[in-house]
Amino acid sequence: MSRYQAETWQSWYQADGLANNSVHALASNTTDIGSTSALWCGTREGLSRYDGRSWQTWTIADGLGAGWVRDIAIDTHGHLWLATEDGSLSRFKPPTPMYLPWLGR
Repeated sequence: MSRYQAETWQSWYQADGLANNSVHALASNTTDIGSTSALWCGTREGLSRYDGRSWQTWTIADGLGAGWVRDIAIDTHGHLWLATEDGSLSRFKPPTPMYLPWLGR
């Protein structure tokens, strides 16, 4: 994943903390952990959050229902709604990695 800022490109990869190099969904908010802005990335191997300094990642090992996060929506309460590869919809409430299976196939 890359961004262009102040006439400079910056790129991040799995080695930098991104769950996977293949990013399929993006969302940002200012209502989560400590009221700071965050960029959320749905990848083939989990969900990653970038706070402007470092990455935090959640995968199936952390309780994510399926590895491939295809879409992300953020509601007015700061909950992330994750559409995953298996056709399920899960709610994630930062900062606690709590996945609530909502709808399944």
